[in-house]
Amino acid sequence: MPVTIGRYRRVLLIAGGALLLAGCPGQVRGESTDDVDRARAATLRAEPILADALGPVRVTPGQVLSEELGWERPQVLAGLYARVGAAPPDASAAGARARMAAMLTGLRERGWSVLWASCNLSRSPSDPAKDSWRWSAYAYRVADGVSYWIGLRADVHPDGHGTIDAVLRAPHHRDPANLFADAPAGLPAGASCIERPVLSEASEQDGAPIELAATRLLPGAKPSVDPGHR
Repeated sequence: MPVTIGRYRRVLLIAGGALLLAGCPGQVRGESTDDVDRARAATLRAEPILADALGPVRVTPGQVLSEELGWERPQVLAGLYARVGAAPPDASAAGARARMAAMLTGLRERGWSVLWASCNLSRSPSDPAKDSWRWSAYAYRVADGVSYWIGLRADVHPDGHGTIDAVLRAPHHRDPANLFADAPAGLPAGASCIERPVLSEASEQDGAPIELAATRLLPGAKPSVDPGHR
């Protein structure tokens, strides 16, 4: 009898544990990351703008957070420009802007559409040398039915000290492959504030700031309603 009761209790414990696990919120069913995600991350990493990246290039293939929350998308992060310490005598914010403008030209030549650009100058009341130009740009392209997105951001002082960084993203395998199926129009070459030859001190924006978000949040996670996030 004691043996029978012991076995019965073990069966109940096992069955009860299985029920608890089945009902546990946040449990992920199916693949979190698969070959599609890894291939898209590799495509992002192969983008030629990263050929001269500074330091390590961080590549993540994305993952499912949970069935209730959503998923993170394949992403690549890299530094493209950095100037600190003693700068060459010809270094300037204008030179850094020209470098970023050349990046946009290269993207267009490789089939990217530049969607948006933003330029503004943050002034330091106490020290003009600490003024900072901040430039941002978004672009996308579609290759083999898959949409890819890139964001560039610069923060540069008048003497050229500062950084330019890039983030690239692609759809997760649970997303539609082309998240830009509406084919939003890009800015013509030379039409963005970054590409204009004058280093303006005015705040300017051109185009539509459409961003491929790092995470796809499901309705239960109270996602952002920002129409610029895809």
